[in-house]
Amino acid sequence: MARQDGLALMEALLIEHPDDVALMADGHSLSRRALHRSASALAAHWLELGLRRGDCIALWLPNGLAWMQVVFAAARSGLLVIPISTRYKPPEVRHLLEVSRARAIIVPRHFLEADFVAIAQQLQAGLATLEWVLVHEQADQLMPPEASGQPGDHEGGAGEGVQLEVFKR
Repeated sequence: MARQDGLALMEALLIEHPDDVALMADGHSLSRRALHRSASALAAHWLELGLRRGDCIALWLPNGLAWMQVVFAAARSGLLVIPISTRYKPPEVRHLLEVSRARAIIVPRHFLEADFVAIAQQLQAGLATLEWVLVHEQADQLMPPEASGQPGDHEGGAGEGVQLEVFKR
């Protein structure tokens, strides 16, 4: 029997039952087709930014569908996910970013009354390898499949409903 990796299995399941539920969390669900679309769009977006297979991307989001979309997108693009607890303090996050040499970090705009964006930008200023801070507007909402944006000093996405904002060093 041939060995299948997770992506190959996901593709096979997508072909067989595209409208079946792939993920459920907090009363929301995502079909296999929607997960495939959103993961593909995020993966393409990260490749456009300059992230490459084998790069590390830190994931500092609360648990939920958006978190899982990032994991699937990272698998699709060959990026390594460094999960970071939203309860960690800046020194703990800095340590993980230093050790992993993460090139990007995804943070929520608002969560737990903390300013994750400001903290991430402060960390970015002190870490040579951290090139991008990617901001997800609503930590408890899905990332839209049309998430996009181009590299630049500070740019948002280019389509209606886009909730991913990019800050580049």
